[in-house]
Amino acid sequence: MRIPNLTFVVFTYNEEARLPLVIRNFRSYGRILVVDNYSTDRTRDIAKEQGCDVLLNRNEGGFMENQETCDNVQSAVRTDWMFWLAADELVAADALEELERLIRSERYDVICMVRKNYFQGAFCHDIAIGYRARAFKKNTIDFRNNKIHEFGRIVAPKERVYYMPSRYFVHHLISNTAATYLETIQRYTEIEKKVRAPEELDRPLPYLLLLPFKALWSDYLLKGGIRGGRQAMHLSALMMIYSLLKAIKGYEAKMGLTADEIAKRNRQIAETILQTIPSAEIASPTDGRQETFSPQNTP
Repeated sequence: MRIPNLTFVVFTYNEEARLPLVIRNFRSYGRILVVDNYSTDRTRDIAKEQGCDVLLNRNEGGFMENQETCDNVQSAVRTDWMFWLAADELVAADALEELERLIRSERYDVICMVRKNYFQGAFCHDIAIGYRARAFKKNTIDFRNNKIHEFGRIVAPKERVYYMPSRYFVHHLISNTAATYLETIQRYTEIEKKVRAPEELDRPLPYLLLLPFKALWSDYLLKGGIRGGRQAMHLSALMMIYSLLKAIKGYEAKMGLTADEIAKRNRQIAETILQTIPSAEIASPTDGRQETFSPQNTP
């Protein structure tokens, strides 16, 4: 074991297909704790067969970065250091060796890494990337009041926090198709709507108008996504859809645009349109109507 004072914490739900890859990636470098959200497949069995520790933890609220989960994990981890990741994330040997060097130096308490994405089997370079605390000592991240797509608040002194150069990164292997990614976007934006105020989600109209230019110019061209070809453009477009949908839902919440309210407004519009239609008296059952009989039915 290369880093005996480190535990890789892998969050799972029905990950029997991908978990063996994660175990192969990290088992030579430290302990592995699989934090499982009550999977219904063989995820926990595989973890135990491969010598991993297993912690059952209900993922309340739809995301793992909360204080209750952190407390449960810290109680289960037997090392000073933890490295948090999902089952669709891997780290190459050069980054792990640099991580080992940094931990052994004892100069830092929190080590942040950037994550880079693969979509539809292609590397997307710097599209939709961001730094996040990955390896950290216990009690150095405060997850109280944390929200989805945030990673708590670092409470270690600034001089004890290190940002690894972006050449060392977490490989995020997105398994979604476009259809399943849109389902994920719908689920995540619903969670965002529950935990954030409408004003946090809504964006002014100029921002929405500029989003397509950001997706094409900033993400795809300036950040090197063009080297990822069509797949990188697809990911950039989906990230734009996420931002748009989040803003639209924020606007709906702020303006009270529920399904019932929209139906009410549509009825008012319908009444306005129908007022332009000339009214007509309802004819009596016999007015202007002729009865015909087929020959076989006449007496």
